[in-house]
Amino acid sequence: MEPKLLTKDGWEKAAENFNFKDNRIQKKLAEFEGMATDAYQERITCLSELRNLAKLLPDETKNAARFLADFLQAVNGEQGRLVKAKSAAKAQADETFTPQEAANLIRKVKFSGLIWDPKKLQKAHQAIDKAIKACHWKAYTHFAKRAVKRGPKYNIHTGDDLQDAIRAGRSQPDEEGKFMHRIARGGYIMYNPSTRTIITLV
Repeated sequence: MEPKLLTKDGWEKAAENFNFKDNRIQKKLAEFEGMATDAYQERITCLSELRNLAKLLPDETKNAARFLADFLQAVNGEQGRLVKAKSAAKAQADETFTPQEAANLIRKVKFSGLIWDPKKLQKAHQAIDKAIKACHWKAYTHFAKRAVKRGPKYNIHTGDDLQDAIRAGRSQPDEEGKFMHRIARGGYIMYNPSTRTIITLV
């Protein structure tokens, strides 16, 4: 989420005391707000244009100079964030996996020794999430809830059972970089090896 100064309404409210005659910044900010959040290069270019427009505005008073400096700081900060996001998105897009490579990754998540009490749901969910995060993966609590609720259907009652099911399973690609890791009795785990995210158990 961009800072308030990088929105049309935020700029107009903050700049109303300075009577800037040039309204191109407002128009450019409206354009910036309308861009898709993952249109990284377009947003970076727009911020560069905003920086140039801001430098053309008069800073004849201390307050005006301070305001413009704050605006430029917001522009620079958001641009830096978008550059990093663009690089991360490119790296993720470039990272492709064979089914075997994807399966090898999810098999490295350690559930062995984990015991949960289905009568204490919150603690059980937290224990599963913690195990996933300890292996530097991301976890949706939705997966932990499904593991506790639906696990018995697939003979999964403990972390050891879950570990065995994953080790014996096979992965196949799904849509948008996700994979289905098929386990016994018709179940499967949905996950994304690029983002290291375990999504759900079906």
